[in-house]
Amino acid sequence: MKDDFHRTLNEFANKINKLETKFLKVDAEITALQSELKGIQETNMQANSQIIEEINERQKRSFNVMLYNIPESAKPHVEDRAKDDFDSLKAILAPLGNFTEPRRIIRVGKTGRSPRPMKIIYPDQESAKNILRSNKNQPQNSLRFRADRTPMQMNYIKSILNEFSRRKDGGEANITLKYINDVPTIVEHRKPYSNNTKN
Repeated sequence: MKDDFHRTLNEFANKINKLETKFLKVDAEITALQSELKGIQETNMQANSQIIEEINERQKRSFNVMLYNIPESAKPHVEDRAKDDFDSLKAILAPLGNFTEPRRIIRVGKTGRSPRPMKIIYPDQESAKNILRSNKNQPQNSLRFRADRTPMQMNYIKSILNEFSRRKDGGEANITLKYINDVPTIVEHRKPYSNNTKN
């Protein structure tokens, strides 16, 4: 009878050890899942923060318009150079209609051989949009106003242009670039429909 008691006690102890091992394994899995979940939450928080930052930056830049290849004034005083930029802009816009006067014009980037781009800052978004719409009234090869894009937007456009070049170089002759809201999109030409049928 004593042997049966010891046998039962040993079996019970073995079961407890197995349960303890399972509990430890489950506890380790729970800890790993908690750590993974925390990492996902932190990643989502960071991604959400970047999205909000990008939205705010685009909103701020929607008041601006960029203009390239306008000669820079060589006058020594900042005020005189700013006035020359205003006069240059007025001369460009005069044939296109009446537009709101910008709040400010600044040159962006480092001084070099080429003239720095002009960033034209308007008091509201609609005034900036009207300037961009004026591109339709200009000759095809004339100066073009551009939206003030964020680095993320510039990288996206660059990736589209690179993809277009890669596909063209790869022999895809049925694609072209179409600009929608001043953003390039790759468009495939559809083959013309034919009514000819084989006899």
